[in-house]
Amino acid sequence: MTKKSVSVPSEEARARLGVLAARVHDEGVIVEVTVDGAPAGALVPLKTLIETGLQLAGVWKVSQARQQWVRVRREAARLGPQAIVRNGELVAVLVSAAHAHAVEHGLPVVEGDVCWDGRTMTVGGRPVAPGTYQVKGGGLLYVAPPQDEEEEL
Repeated sequence: MTKKSVSVPSEEARARLGVLAARVHDEGVIVEVTVDGAPAGALVPLKTLIETGLQLAGVWKVSQARQQWVRVRREAARLGPQAIVRNGELVAVLVSAAHAHAVEHGLPVVEGDVCWDGRTMTVGGRPVAPGTYQVKGGGLLYVAPPQDEEEEL
């Protein structure tokens, strides 16, 4: 999934949140939020969030989000996507850096109970191939390839 994107430091994103959220809404731009130059999250369009199967975990007015920016970022990382509302309309969604990566790369969404039996990862009773997945509802699932057991000498 290739979308226009811009990168802004976290404090600039906080200061210009209303303008950036409107741009996300109107132009479909993804705004990467950075801390010390490293990705820390992103503002994405609601449509993008819906397409990937993630669900909202919180809703904030622009003014509230500006005042409590650190908390909003923390909740996006810990609880899941946080909606940003401007003039009564949902204009953008703040997601964690991991979710931003998932959205950007169009990772597949899996649904169901995640189980590990010590050898195989299953979701909804089906084995899952190694890779990175979005779990419906907001989480990310990393499935590593099985490790060969070393033969004893």
